[in-house]
Amino acid sequence: MCVLLVILIAGTGSATEVTLPHTQNWNTLSPWTKVYSGGELDGTQSAPGSASSSFKFTYPSGMPGGSAPDKIWVSIFPTQSEFWTQYYFKYSSNFYFHPGDNKQAYWSISGSKTNYYVSAEGQTPKMRMVFQRTGSDGKAGARYSNTGFNPTIQRNTWYKLKTHVVLNTEGSANGVFQMWINDQLVMSYDDISYLVGSDVGKEVGSMEYTPVFGGGSDQTKPATDFFWVDYTIISGSPSGSGTSPPPPNSGMIPSPPSKMQIM
Repeated sequence: MCVLLVILIAGTGSATEVTLPHTQNWNTLSPWTKVYSGGELDGTQSAPGSASSSFKFTYPSGMPGGSAPDKIWVSIFPTQSEFWTQYYFKYSSNFYFHPGDNKQAYWSISGSKTNYYVSAEGQTPKMRMVFQRTGSDGKAGARYSNTGFNPTIQRNTWYKLKTHVVLNTEGSANGVFQMWINDQLVMSYDDISYLVGSDVGKEVGSMEYTPVFGGGSDQTKPATDFFWVDYTIISGSPSGSGTSPPPPNSGMIPSPPSKMQIM
């Protein structure tokens, strides 16, 4: 089953609440909430150093752009103005990349339509981040590699992705976004206005995997293909204990959350 992006981002009920830090090895779906029918646990695929399973999204042949196979998500307690995420991902050997965008994960601001997401852009895909704000400005902005390291995402290859976000304070474009791929810094920004108007002071309240195929229906999947995620870690700090993160543009790699082994 595939569903349109507008349905996925709004009005999909409630998710189970998790306390941070939280690790998901994908041997089980719980406590994540599965919304539709296009995803399942897969015991045949797992990331390096992970357990024996991952979560697989199946894109059926003929699926139109602007759709996703499924959505899995959790609510976060407490909500966070600073948020760290790590997960592994992999595209199947026959994966057809949308020429526009191939979305992976979203993070939403509690009590708001504002969100940000990461995606593999284009058919020679590079990772990017897009933030979308409540109000008339809609898609407020995108960020791309600014470090000199910008790998092309290959099929049939596991990647480890880390992100670090700090939401901006009132009246200031001082929000942070950092991304690492396989522990190499891809982008580092400290000039983002995630929150404006009535959203100022709100915090990240949920994370979801909603791997939307593009943004328009001009493209369709020529054959059934797959996208996997594995070994997800979400935390309010790099160590899970309130340790200060490295500043943007420092080139430092953050430590993973405590009590969690990263391979």
